[in-house]
Amino acid sequence: MTSAQALEHRLSDGEACDILIADIRLSEDANPDGIRVVDQLFGARTSTQIIYLTGYIEYCTQVYETEHVYFLTKPINQEDFNKALAKAIANLEQNSREAFAVKTGKSVISVPYHDIIYIESKLRKLDVHTADKMLTTYGTMSDALDQLPSYFACCHKSFIVNLRQVSRFEGGELIMCDGARIPVSKRRRPEVRTAFFEDLEK
Repeated sequence: MTSAQALEHRLSDGEACDILIADIRLSEDANPDGIRVVDQLFGARTSTQIIYLTGYIEYCTQVYETEHVYFLTKPINQEDFNKALAKAIANLEQNSREAFAVKTGKSVISVPYHDIIYIESKLRKLDVHTADKMLTTYGTMSDALDQLPSYFACCHKSFIVNLRQVSRFEGGELIMCDGARIPVSKRRRPEVRTAFFEDLEK
């Protein structure tokens, strides 16, 4: 990244970031501000492949405060850099194969599971919400759950959430990474909380 401000501006404009190469120290002071920027802009369960690089080996432990795919020390060895990129690309390809099929009109759109924040049921339609769009398709909650992996949970009769996109629990709601507030029915609250923490442990 050229600067934290430039990165934040591009993300706010809706640009996707598949792979991010981030220096741990972006400024001249002694703080590992690159780690802080990654944490603030991407969160704990991002699908973006983070490659850290630094000339300061003492930060090798702190990088584990955020998701990342590789940690490289300067001077960068070309072979190690190639390995880091190869691993990041392999992860992205794996993610792209894991997708939810959304039928819209005569088209079928594959939406990667990790891109889905939540699904809302409205009568016989499903609204599939991602960070940058919402797709509507015909279907039922049970049909959707049959397609989705175990880290999706039905928290309410009208909502399925991606537990890996949950920012926090707040009363009877789930606060999602995009700021959406999803209700959790009192009956489902214990099982959703258990599923969330079990997935964290994995």
